[in-house]
Amino acid sequence: MDEIRNPIVALVAVCRFAARSGRGSPFHSLGRMKLADPPARTLGLLAVAGSALGVVMMLPILLQASLFRGLDQFALFATLCLYGYGIWSGVQAFNSREGWKFHARNFWLAQVPALSTSAVTFILSCGAGAWLFLRLGEHSVGVTGSAYLGSAYQWSYMQHKSESLLGLNLFAAAIAAWLTLALVRESNAPREEDAA
Repeated sequence: MDEIRNPIVALVAVCRFAARSGRGSPFHSLGRMKLADPPARTLGLLAVAGSALGVVMMLPILLQASLFRGLDQFALFATLCLYGYGIWSGVQAFNSREGWKFHARNFWLAQVPALSTSAVTFILSCGAGAWLFLRLGEHSVGVTGSAYLGSAYQWSYMQHKSESLLGLNLFAAAIAAWLTLALVRESNAPREEDAA
């Protein structure tokens, strides 16, 4: 056999060999493996990578958590729990496990709202974000936006700010809407027991 230098050609060759292998072959199940649809793998990868990056970004703060007041510790813990849920739901999506769309939708819905006022600030994004903000100042109103790939979180309370921001993560909202539609279609689809 000629040496195969291209990894894609090698992968195709292995899959073809696996598909032709007999039942007793260890390659038989590999060739018959059901792969997840691309959106599930992409959403899973975004959730896992974004959440893991968020946890890594939080490590210096977590190591000094004893220095924070009670409400600060609660916000740290809640953010860490959300990142943990993102990793778990991302693995579920990547492997197309039963119920992955429900958990992934909840994870992305948590990232949709953004609020930044003197009383409280909450902005969170895992994997990617495309923000649209309504900026409310003392004498002005405006619209602003930003987009990035990665993770970000911001929370604070009782800090004076000259303007307030109300925002939406359009990227997270689009994913949550797509997953909600997929869940509605699944619930409205006829079941196999009903068809029989």
